[in-house]
Amino acid sequence: MGYALSSAFNEAATAVAFAPIVNMPLNLLSGYMINLKNIYEHSPQRYIAWLEYVSPVRYGFTALCVLQFPVTDDEETTKLTEKVLDDYGLTGKSYWACFGMLVVLFIVFRALVVVSLACQDRGKTKGMTDTRNQDI
Repeated sequence: MGYALSSAFNEAATAVAFAPIVNMPLNLLSGYMINLKNIYEHSPQRYIAWLEYVSPVRYGFTALCVLQFPVTDDEETTKLTEKVLDDYGLTGKSYWACFGMLVVLFIVFRALVVVSLACQDRGKTKGMTDTRNQDI
């Protein structure tokens, strides 16, 4: 995501100033600062709740929670695990689904970098003549 943000701007200062504006909502909607289970019940949060699905932090946090609190054969441990995962709104989540989404987001953000750099390159080369290898 950092590459995608930095490639979208021509100036480094602009990218650095814009990064917190993008990263803060994605971090807030990852699940460890705001309970995602109740986010759809409140009016202001309902309109930005869709951002949780493009947050790499959400999928990383969910994968770590699922690995940290595995379902076991022990009844007491299973009850505790289900309670913790339910409190965070992570019941029924899969580690491999989260890992797969992280890979998908990685590919999407890298594709955005390629598109962004291609658009910037096209804009710079319009109207310019090709001066390569003219000395030969």
